[in-house]
Amino acid sequence: MKQNIFETRIEILLFVLHSRKAVSRVELECNASDLTTCALNRILAQFVEWGYLNKSKGGNSFLYSASEKTKQIFGG
Repeated sequence: MKQNIFETRIEILLFVLHSRKAVSRVELECNASDLTTCALNRILAQFVEWGYLNKSKGGNSFLYSASEKTKQIFGG
């Protein structure tokens, strides 16, 4: 059964929250969503803008980690 966008967004946040290190978009594509690259990029940009994820440069790509806001909401 296909997830709705709300469930997909929660899954992305929880995946990042429970990862031991910052994760790349590629890791998220492989492990936490069935979204297109474009849709996932849009969601990640929104999460960064809204303060749910931190974004940092890691080699040739960006890495994402849970912000304090996300940790407080989900108890991470």
